[in-house]
Amino acid sequence: MQEKVVDLKTKDGVMNTYVFHPDRPGPFPVVIFYMDSVGVREELSDMCRRLATVGYYVVMPNMYYRMVRCVDLDANRLWDPACADKLELMWKLNRHLTNTMVMEDTQVIFDFLANEPAARQGKTGCVGYCMSGRYVYRAMGVFPDRMAVGASVYGARLVTVSDLFGCPALAESGQGSRDTGRREGCGEDARNDGQRRLRAWRIDPR
Repeated sequence: MQEKVVDLKTKDGVMNTYVFHPDRPGPFPVVIFYMDSVGVREELSDMCRRLATVGYYVVMPNMYYRMVRCVDLDANRLWDPACADKLELMWKLNRHLTNTMVMEDTQVIFDFLANEPAARQGKTGCVGYCMSGRYVYRAMGVFPDRMAVGASVYGARLVTVSDLFGCPALAESGQGSRDTGRREGCGEDARNDGQRRLRAWRIDPR
């Protein structure tokens, strides 16, 4: 197994990125591995190694690089009252990310891969855990010519109440709630459509 850490320069800083691939001649098909909320750690590295052992070139970026280079979070203790500060830090890191940020970082990864001899050129795959499940769907849509397949593993916030309302103003502002879209910029048609969508999902819109 070959492993390395590369620092990729982005417009927002330096994204430390972890690479895993078989210890034999390539090139190998690429999988971009988007981390979960707890961040890059040995547990995720082991998942990347499992993919690499069956013939993939795996890239796992530290998606929190704009704020921290590494984090020390124990997923098994986050809900322990004694670790309240750690939980607060995790949510702070998680919530600073946007779809746009992650897609810009993904483009930087593609640029890096273009010059990697061990990485096979052409379409790639992507995997996203929990927080990053939605980024898989986003990447598949933003890079249709680069993404061949994606896997969202217990992805979070794939569809929000704002999406169900069908209201662009809510979707952009992130201010959706169970009040059926009663926000500036949402007309009666949008609210009625939102209620219909909620009922289709068996969600009480009241």
